[in-house]
Amino acid sequence: ARPALQFAMKDTDTSVPLKEEQLCGCLTKRKTDKDELPPFATRLALFAFAMVHNGLLGGVLFGWASIDHTLLGASTEEGGAGLNLDDTARIFSWASGLSMFSPFLLGIVLDNFGPRVGAMVASLIVSVGSLVFASATQFWGFVAAALLVSLGGPGVASCIIHISNLFPGNENLVMATLSGSVAISFSVFAVFDDLWSRWHMTVPELFQLYAAVAFSLGIGSLILYPDEPYHQQPEHDDQEDLSPEEEKRLISKETADSSKKLLTIHEGDEDALTHHEDAHHHHHHHHHHHIESAMTT
Repeated sequence: ARPALQFAMKDTDTSVPLKEEQLCGCLTKRKTDKDELPPFATRLALFAFAMVHNGLLGGVLFGWASIDHTLLGASTEEGGAGLNLDDTARIFSWASGLSMFSPFLLGIVLDNFGPRVGAMVASLIVSVGSLVFASATQFWGFVAAALLVSLGGPGVASCIIHISNLFPGNENLVMATLSGSVAISFSVFAVFDDLWSRWHMTVPELFQLYAAVAFSLGIGSLILYPDEPYHQQPEHDDQEDLSPEEEKRLISKETADSSKKLLTIHEGDEDALTHHEDAHHHHHHHHHHHIESAMTT
């Protein structure tokens, strides 16, 4: 009865943690296999999404010059922000300065919660900043919006670099491509300016649309990215897949081969020694014969 009771208690104790682990597995935990790569289609999808993610959010602030004199400087009646050049210059200076600290701040999130949560947080910060930009009417509102956008954007790049480890042999090429995709985001504000001038979209409409895009990318991060970074694949060792019996046979074979090599080397040394002694004896005999001939002469 006691073993049965212990077995029942064990089942009772582990049932709840298993359910919690399964729940977390669906929502917050997606571990990566350090020894096995995902299917190629999955790796390609992750790479493509990371390119789009960084290409739309990573460095959007650095395209500020595209809307500095047009969209931001136009009056609200024209669909612009109604800012003067001094205001836009100060906003860009403060926001670009803060973007330098973004990888540091979001790197803490990345270290503690992994790339999935880190990328989602970075995307949501950009989304919130865009909504603030869409609703701002005063200088300090635009400042707060630009600071949020500059804070979230550069953090995206920090959360996707590990995807390069999914392509063994081409890690550096993939990493350079992912890092360089940030340059695509420099043209986002140029698209804003074109939509404003050609299609007469207003600042609130443009930044509400951008907020929706950033939010969608955050949801995509939650769905696609893992909680743990992908690791560099170790070199495959065939002996790791051997059974204990096969390992014993392999060790015995290697030992026998080593013994044969040592025996061959030993026999070679003996042959060399015998040949040297024969040569020495022949030389000594020839020298002795030469002396006898000289004495006879």
